[in-house]
Amino acid sequence: MYLNVHSSYGLRYGTMSIAKLIDEAVARGITQMALTDINNSTGVMEFIRACNARNIKPIGGIEFRRDKKLLYIGIAQNKEGMKELNDFLTEHSLAKKALPDEARKFSHAYIIYPFDYKGVLAGNGYYGIRFNELHQLYGKDLSPIRNKLVALQPVFVADKLDYRLHQYLRGIDLNTLLSMIGPEDKCESADLFLPAGEMEAKYNKYAFILDNTRQLLNNCVMDYQQGIKLNRKTFTGTQKDDFSLLEKLAMEGMLYRYGRYNKEALKKVKKELKSLMKWIFALISSSPGILSAILWDVAIIMWVVDPALILRLPIVYALQMLIRWNWIFILSAFLILSGPRHRILTSTFPGISAKMCRIIYLNVMVPNILPCLAP
Repeated sequence: MYLNVHSSYGLRYGTMSIAKLIDEAVARGITQMALTDINNSTGVMEFIRACNARNIKPIGGIEFRRDKKLLYIGIAQNKEGMKELNDFLTEHSLAKKALPDEARKFSHAYIIYPFDYKGVLAGNGYYGIRFNELHQLYGKDLSPIRNKLVALQPVFVADKLDYRLHQYLRGIDLNTLLSMIGPEDKCESADLFLPAGEMEAKYNKYAFILDNTRQLLNNCVMDYQQGIKLNRKTFTGTQKDDFSLLEKLAMEGMLYRYGRYNKEALKKVKKELKSLMKWIFALISSSPGILSAILWDVAIIMWVVDPALILRLPIVYALQMLIRWNWIFILSAFLILSGPRHRILTSTFPGISAKMCRIIYLNVMVPNILPCLAP
């Protein structure tokens, strides 16, 4: 009955890997839940596969925020609903438009607003009420909204240590001290899975809210086909155009980093590109499906971060193959392996200790990378 669960795919906010998230849910007897990372749905497919393997009903969604403020939570009824939510987010991201206070009316997705929402609910809209807000219902006529109330118990962390990690991640994201992080900048310490039976106990005077929540979740089915590989073999449409794009990005990066008249750098780049093209062509020839579009996603992201990084693409691709295309953690691992691992955190967040650096890597990086290395 959890409509608002977050994973480490919610960068610098969620702390639990998909595997840990599901372990925590299984330990509490949870049978269905919705993954709703903030302004992204990167982890949904991994979440669906992992849940199916553990007999948990997976549901996809997105939590929409603007300037750190929770606007609403989208819960997909099916894969079409997931597409609607992603299209809505993509439209605003590409156009650099702020998310509106009120979501559009979706045909295959529910929208859950915070309980203090003042607008008019559409047919697919609900109010999400936390257990510490139930006192606001006392003495009110609930008949107009009785069928529109659902239990909202966000899940961001697993325990107190995870909550401390969450605080450090928020400090890193905001580039500020822990003492300067306000309540609106972080989750609450109670935003975790409750012990078995505690959810029912907290809502026992308003059992209909839990009934509404169950019904909403029961109406959702992630009807994705399993076991079918849908990775694109090329990014632009042809291998030749892919190579041309890669060469273009590499040359732009070289000019940006070394200037127009550095003959030694130009010679090095051309040599590396030639070797890279031969290497990739050999991979394609031996296994046509091995070159997925994710490689090009990584290349473009690396180019945006620092054009010179494009020259290290073979390292990233090797890591990518090792950990099964999990590109978010590849980039994280790559950046960490590129230099002293503590320097990345300490330079961004001067108050962080070496001990907490180790905690961050052990609780965020290691749980997400090592399971993927298993055969």
